[in-house]
Amino acid sequence: CKGKSIMKKYTRPMLYRMKTIHDMIKTGSFPNSKDFCSKLDQSRPTIMRDLDALRCDFHAPIEYDKKHNGYYYSNDDYNLPFNYLDKMSSEVLLFSKVLMQNFKDTPFYENLCDTISALIDPDCNGNSINLLERIEVAPTLIYQKTEKKIWNQVLNAIKKNKVIEFDYTSKGNTNHITAEPYQIILDNGKTFLFANILPENKMQLFAIFKLENLKILDKTFTLPKIYKFSQLTNNARLGTFGAEIEKKQYKIKVSGNTQERLKTVKFADDQNADYDSKNNTTTYTFTSTQFEMIFNYLISFADEALPLEPVELVEQWKLYWQDKTPKIIKKIEIV
Repeated sequence: CKGKSIMKKYTRPMLYRMKTIHDMIKTGSFPNSKDFCSKLDQSRPTIMRDLDALRCDFHAPIEYDKKHNGYYYSNDDYNLPFNYLDKMSSEVLLFSKVLMQNFKDTPFYENLCDTISALIDPDCNGNSINLLERIEVAPTLIYQKTEKKIWNQVLNAIKKNKVIEFDYTSKGNTNHITAEPYQIILDNGKTFLFANILPENKMQLFAIFKLENLKILDKTFTLPKIYKFSQLTNNARLGTFGAEIEKKQYKIKVSGNTQERLKTVKFADDQNADYDSKNNTTTYTFTSTQFEMIFNYLISFADEALPLEPVELVEQWKLYWQDKTPKIIKKIEIV
């Protein structure tokens, strides 16, 4: 080989042949060129080029044993430095690019596209392009793009468990925050940093595009056993909005058309739905930490959703409608 590459470019069929040849040699059955040709339905020159490519480009320790009339590896520990992707796997990777379109403004999307391009041979895309055009992700609200410098700082701090400080503006007020960065949370086009504020030890979500003047401090922290956002929200399924740490038991009775709307909705992993055929109602019970989001869902169903637990939800629901009812009646009278 003399250090020179045999192939300038590998197509998916070439990689498939080399992976098959490698697997046959690894069995230790001393396959020869005739066996390779038969298995792959290829000519001997093609197989010999593949063997040369394995030796020169992938440094495979292929040797020929005259006694057994076949090939073997002089080093049994050798493995290919690549994983062959079949057509289905290639399409799955391409689809993942589509699924990430809501996060085009993050470096995650750029890195994903670069990785996919490196893994999938361009020649394999032809049959998938038409199918990809038939799959689309519904657009979400556009949020301000985060500076790449901030993204890299956040990622580096997470990797090294380094404490960070930054300025954060919320509801018109700017605060200087010192925090332990735990996770990056992706939520329907939005990106958040889930961090533990010091010295209060209070966990909070921060919109990453709002982080300013971020600095990584020369101070490390130990990641606690429970640090994931999903763990602290009791695996509630309402995104990041309105998440608190305190878990509550919820019980909501639903009637009318709202029952049909909620058949495919899951508020939390432990949700149960009991249908009462006599009264034509469904009672949902579950635990969650997302009080505010659940309340917003509840009032959107008007009189077809009645809260039963917890007490705080029942009281807030009563106050809401007590305040809104006179205004609604007044509007009806005006019309």
